[in-house]
Parts: sequence; structure tokens; C-alpha cells
Amino acid sequence: MTPTQKIQATADQLAPRFAVALAFSFPISTFLSGLFSALILLTSLAQGQWRARWRLVARNPVAVAAAALLLLVIAGLFYGEGTWANASNYGGKYADLLLIPLLTPVFSDDRVRAQALNAFLAAMLLTLGVSCLLHWGLVRPDRWIHGMPQDASVFKDHITQNILMAYAAFVFSLKAKLVTDWRHKALLIALTVLAITNIVFMVQGRTGYFILPVLAAYFGFLTFRWRGLVAGAMAFLVLASAAYVWSPSFHKRMNEAARESVGWLHGRDKGTPVGLRLEYYKKSLAIIARHPFFGVGTGGFAVAYKNEVAHTTLAPTTNPHNQFILITVELGVVGLAGFLYLLYRQWDTAGRLAPPDQALARALWLTFVTGCLANSLLIDETERMFFITLTAVFWSALSYGPRTCRGDEA
Repeated sequence: MTPTQKIQATADQLAPRFAVALAFSFPISTFLSGLFSALILLTSLAQGQWRARWRLVARNPVAVAAAALLLLVIAGLFYGEGTWANASNYGGKYADLLLIPLLTPVFSDDRVRAQALNAFLAAMLLTLGVSCLLHWGLVRPDRWIHGMPQDASVFKDHITQNILMAYAAFVFSLKAKLVTDWRHKALLIALTVLAITNIVFMVQGRTGYFILPVLAAYFGFLTFRWRGLVAGAMAFLVLASAAYVWSPSFHKRMNEAARESVGWLHGRDKGTPVGLRLEYYKKSLAIIARHPFFGVGTGGFAVAYKNEVAHTTLAPTTNPHNQFILITVELGVVGLAGFLYLLYRQWDTAGRLAPPDQALARALWLTFVTGCLANSLLIDETERMFFITLTAVFWSALSYGPRTCRGDEA
């Protein structure tokens, strides 16, 4: 074996391990997720076999759509209102989309994909356990634990934790639906209930509050079709009503959101969390109206928004807290079309995945899209890696034909 072949063989062995490690690390540590992302890039370079790898990526419509969106982001670096520092910063965030085609060959093995999903769930179980202990006063906040008993986020902020925990709750519930062993089923049901309880009663991330009913309705649809869709939505309304009565934090957060929204509509409370977001949307739409086709360039949002509010009492921001608005401000309707095309290809091709991956993939899609309505998830580190890593886990199967793709059952 030549030295080059030895390097390639070593890279082939290490790449799946790094991919699984990435799936475990991103809910816990930004540093570790960045490290394993870099190692995946290095092993991809060391593996060689570019022609064969390119063929795998080229027949994967989701990987191609992700690469196309990244090309639009790169094109946006060369025009617009942003400084080079902002442009390179935002471009660097979107550059993680490259991991989707890079990970496509890595997840050629069903076992590696399953290991990666289980690694993510292990990280969420660790988060759930520590969060409950923090809420119950059995552990104290420190440099590793960000929250407090009244808002028991752990490794990430409460918004991020609740987004990831909502998806984890769906995975637990789907696994509970599919297993036949009653002990395993009971454990998964208990984990589902505990994860939902953690989101609603222990952690104050409002985005998770809105993702949960979407996933509950989808789970109901998977189980009983349209009757289940209504039943899932109604079940969450009962839970939300109970939380509103018995959870002080949930009650407070919902009342604040309603009061701040009404205040903004009446021309006041522009400085509240909800009022600021609504103001971000309003000013951003004004920027889009002036730059509708190609936007203000990658990283140009901060400068464009600062100019937009220059003669008002509003403070500038670098984030409109809505991914659809952000990408339209920076890349215009062309960039928005690229983003929507990626989302369309994901939903459309998820039906070709083998069950239960098709349901898990569409639940990931629903989680991400719902979250993007109130957050810019592609520029938020953990949420971005959540979307990219699990997109690669599920949709990489499209590159390997009928062995893993069995038709639409979800």
C-alpha cells in the first residue's frame, strides 16, 4: 500500500467517527462542533477520489441545492453595502452548508447514520437530565451551565435548547410508536413527556413553544392522518392551557408576548423584545423594497439596517430574527428563491427516504422552518449545525438509490 493509499484509508476510517462526534458535540459545545467540522473537511480532502465523490453529490438534489445556495452567498460577497468584515463573517457562517455535500459520502453506511442520530439524542438526554436537576435545585449554575432554576437552559441559551429539545421529543415519541417491547416503549414515552415538560415548564425559550404544536400536529397526522392532525393540535392546546395556569414562567412569557405585540401595534413598546422584532421586520421590508432583486450583499444587513434607523430612536441590529427576511435583505428575491428551493427539495425528496427517516426528516424540516420565522437560524451557530448535520444524516441516503429509499409513506 502506497503512502497516499494509507492516508486515504485512515481518512476513510476517521471520517465517520468525526461525523458522529459532530452530531454529539453541536448541542453541547460550539468549540467542539467547530473542531469536528474542521476535521471532517480535512478528512474529506485526504480521502481523494473526487470523481466518485462528485457523482454521489451530483445525484443528491438536496446536496446540490445546498451547494447552489452557498454559491449565491459567495456571489453576494462581491457587491452591496456591507463591510468586508461583515461579509466574511456572514459568508463564513453560510460556508457550513458545504458540510452537506461533504458528509454525503460519509453517511453511505446506514449504521453511521443511525449512530449520528443516536449521538444527537445522547447529547439531548444529557441536556435534559442536567436541565431537570438545575430546575429542581440539585445542581447550580456555573461556567458550563448557562441557566438558572427558573429558566433551566444548560449548555446553550433557552431559545436554542427548546428548539433542539422539541425535535428530540418528536424523535422519542416516534420511536415509542414504532417499538414493540413494552419496557422500551414505556421508557420512550416517559422521555417524551419529560422533554415536553422541560420545554413548557422549565425553560423559557418561546420558539420551542411554537415548534411543539407543529410537531404534535404532524405526529398526529402520521398516526391517524387528518383526524390525528386535529387531535395533535388539540392535545397541545390542552397542554398549553394547563401550562398557562400552572407554570409561572410560561404564563409570564405568553402574557409578555401578547402585551408587547399589542403595544407595538398601537405605536408604543418598540423597545420590548417582541416590539423590537416586529420593528426589525418592518424596517427590513423597507430595505427589501429598495433592493428587491439582489439585495444589499452578503453581510450587508447590519450597514443597511443602521442606515435605515439612522434618524430614529431605534438602535441598530445585525440580526432581524427571521431567516427568510435576512436572506432576502442580503441576496434579494434571487437569494430567497435559492433558500426556498433548498427547502422545497428537502420536503419533496423526504418521501423517498426509508421509514422512519422520512418522518424524522420532515419533522426536522418543520422544526427548522418554524424556527426560521422568529430566528435567523442559518447564522445561529448551534441551530445551523443542527440543521446541516441532520440534513446530511437523513438526505444523504438519496445518493445511494433504492437500497435506502423505499417510496413515500409519510
